[in-house]
Amino acid sequence: MELMVNLELLATGVTATIFIAVFAVWFSDRSKNRVNLGLSAVIFLSSMYLCQSEVLALFDGSADKFAKPFSNAIAALWWLAVAFLFNKSLNRFIWHGKLAWDGEPAVPRLLREIATVLIYLTAGMIILRFVFDQPITAVAATSGVVALVMGYSAQSTLKEIFAGISLNLDDPFRKGDLVEFDGEWGFIKDMNCRSVT
Repeated sequence: MELMVNLELLATGVTATIFIAVFAVWFSDRSKNRVNLGLSAVIFLSSMYLCQSEVLALFDGSADKFAKPFSNAIAALWWLAVAFLFNKSLNRFIWHGKLAWDGEPAVPRLLREIATVLIYLTAGMIILRFVFDQPITAVAATSGVVALVMGYSAQSTLKEIFAGISLNLDDPFRKGDLVEFDGEWGFIKDMNCRSVT
């Protein structure tokens, strides 16, 4: 009995150490190359998911009680890691790679942020549907109604945002250009969906 308690403590300690090490590496890496980090997280969580029965077997007796929550947690983290990997790959190889001009992304920041939100929203819907077996039709319908109400209440702001998007897509001028406005000359320092500095 004493040996089994020590094995449980050892298994808990090893599991906690692995998770702490992974998250410490995750948040301490400040380099721009996060694709490797996302790939490492996907591989680590895949191996944890495949070895979950061996990990739970170390917790003699209580494994049945924690099997489903443990499996769901690992699966949800896996989908979030896949979304992270996809987002960082898109960022590195498309926005800052193929669609970059002089080291700066040619795609407006707003569109890149919308793509990021859509990636994580899709991952959240997949987690709800396939990991937790919850219907997503109610969530999708509710988000549609909320978007409709917000769109109706913020018509003027949305008009400005869409005008800014069309201005960014048409590209009459870019960041760093010299422009004249009302007889004054100046450089374009920054452009976003609502203003030009």
